[in-house]
Parts: sequence; structure tokens; C-alpha cells
Amino acid sequence: MKKTLVLALSLGLVFLTACKKEIEKESGIEDAGRVTGTITAPNNVTTIPNALLFIDYEGEIYYTYTDSKGYFELDAPDGKHTLHVQTGDGSIFRNQTEIEINEGKIVEINNADLRLTQAASIAYVPGNYDEIEAILTTLGYNATQISQQDLENINTLLNYDALFINCASSSANITPTACQNLNSYALNGNSIYVSDWAVAYLIGTNTGNCANARPGGFIQDNLLCTTKSGTTGLVNNCVINNTALSTYIGTSSVDIDFDLGSWEEIQNLDNTFWETLVSSPAGDPLMIRTQVFDTTHSDYPSGVSNNGNNGQWVTICHIPPGNPNNPITITINANALQTHLNHGDNIGPCSGSASGNILYTAFHNHPGGNNNPQMEDIMEWVILNM
Repeated sequence: MKKTLVLALSLGLVFLTACKKEIEKESGIEDAGRVTGTITAPNNVTTIPNALLFIDYEGEIYYTYTDSKGYFELDAPDGKHTLHVQTGDGSIFRNQTEIEINEGKIVEINNADLRLTQAASIAYVPGNYDEIEAILTTLGYNATQISQQDLENINTLLNYDALFINCASSSANITPTACQNLNSYALNGNSIYVSDWAVAYLIGTNTGNCANARPGGFIQDNLLCTTKSGTTGLVNNCVINNTALSTYIGTSSVDIDFDLGSWEEIQNLDNTFWETLVSSPAGDPLMIRTQVFDTTHSDYPSGVSNNGNNGQWVTICHIPPGNPNNPITITINANALQTHLNHGDNIGPCSGSASGNILYTAFHNHPGGNNNPQMEDIMEWVILNM
């Protein structure tokens, strides 16, 4: 009996020692332990690929990303820590939980303790052909419906951190006041998504060609031109050009069904202003996002940036020690800001602009309709990375 007990204790010690050495070897942290888990949306069903997990310890960030199934493993020093999760820059979707890491040991957290929750307000303008709000609801998030007329009031807009505008036949009726408000809204760090005909909110009324100036909108005409020339049909093997998006949906290509004709087809765009996220096999842009939006790109060069400040939370660019060429954008509690500034981090996202993102998709989103599952995954990624 004594021999059996001694053998069991010896084997346990060997296992713990081996585990400790393995974690230390993989992480490079002398007293490291490991935390594991799976990140889901609030619906507790949808797993979140490519979510950022990090521990902020004395100004040093220990971080990792979830895999294609939302699973993660993160090594960090022994002790009590706050484990953070976020998507995008963390200003809209994030969460945190308290954990204790023990040297050489692995702790698994319950996904109910760290679901990716909504930390900011979202609004949407309804449309005739899209229902992105249905995808938000399915994930377990909340969005407030506002009207086209509400865009006339900047104070109403600034109650929300992200705005989704569905494709609608009324898109041509937007007023100059609403356009100027959307301009200020984006310059103040808030993000805007529009689909198909709703591109008029960005660049104004369609004139039928790119030679004539478009009245309305707030983005300069030389940066983007679209025409209602898209045809009905299935476009196979569209290319996912963005690595993070490709990781999220688990593929580098997707088939897109344009079930309605006369969709706004991109004719010209400035590649220094826009990033093409999805393109046709021929290279035609189908989904784009601003790289940096500021007053030099606007018809209304006014507005004040919020410099990454989000109430008690601040968005910063963290410069990893020893790896300065791979900075990461995170949102932290304002109480930790000075420590990060002392370590050389900067306020605001790593893109260098505190303005929000502007996204446009030429295709529609019809939850449960003609979309294949990958298309709905694309829209999930859009929502989570505004």
C-alpha cells in the first residue's frame, strides 16, 4: 500500500514537473501557468473565432487568439489576474473575468464566465432588402431601431457607438444635414456599415456614371464611385482578401448570390483610402472598409475626434516589448492607462486614427434566405469588428 502511494505521488510529481516545464518552454515565462476555454456569443451557441484574449500584468500584455472553434490557450505568470476578451478594438464587444493562474498548472474557465458581451450601444436604420438586425439578435446582442429622420439630429446619433444602415429604396432621400452628421459621427470614433443602395449615405445620389459629380454624401467623389449596374446571379469563388475575416469564416473564398439586379457596383475606388475585404474572381471589390478616415477625405472637414476615449475604458496601441513591429489595439480600463503610457504605448488604435470604421458591402444579408452559412459568418465578422 505504501509502495503504491509513493508510486502515485511520484508519478504525480513527474507529471506536474513535466507540465510546468512544457508551459515554461512554450511561453518563455519562468513561473507560467495556463488558462484555457472557449469563447461564445451571448447566445451560448455561436463560437467566436479570432477573438483576442489578454492579461494585463504590470503593463505587459500576455495575449492569444481563439482558433476556428473559439478555443484558446493562454500562458501568463502565476497569480491573480483579470482575463479580457475582445473583438475589433474592444470598444464595442468585450468582457472580462477574474482568474487565478498557478505555476505549472492548467485552469479551464467556464464559457458562461467569459462570453463576448456587448459593451456599447448599437443602432440600425431598417431597409427593404436587408435585416442585419436579425443577425445581431441571433447572436444575443441588442440594437435600437432609428429612422432616417433621426439622422438629422447629431445628439441622437452620438447615443450609439455603431450604426448599421440597411439597403432601402429611400436611400436617395438623405439630406445634407444627415450627411454632415454622419461625417461628424465617424470622425468622433463611431463606425458605420451600409449595404448596396445605402451607399448613397456615404457618396450621394447615383448619377448613372462616374464622370458626373454626385450630389450629397460626405465622402469625396474621387475616393469611391458606384453605379446601379450589378446583375442578378451567383458569383462563385469570390476572394477573401483580409486574413482576420478569412480566419473567422474558415475559408479564403465564398460564393455570393446576387438575388436582385441593379445593385451598386463599385467602378472606381482609392486603394489608399479603402481596404478591399472581399472581391470577385476578377478582382472587382464587393466589400470594402476605410483604412483611415479623417477630414482630408470628407466633404465636411469638421468634427472632433474622441482620441480613443470610451468612458472608463480607453483604446490604446500596445507595443509588445521585444516585438515592436507587431502592435495590437486593445481597450483597457482607464486606471491602467498611465502604466501603459510609461511603457511606451499610445492612446488610440494602432491605425493612427481615432475615427471610426466605414464599411460597405455590395451584397445583401438575408438571414435564413438565399445566403449560405459563410455569408452569415461574414456578416457576424462585420458586426464584431466595427
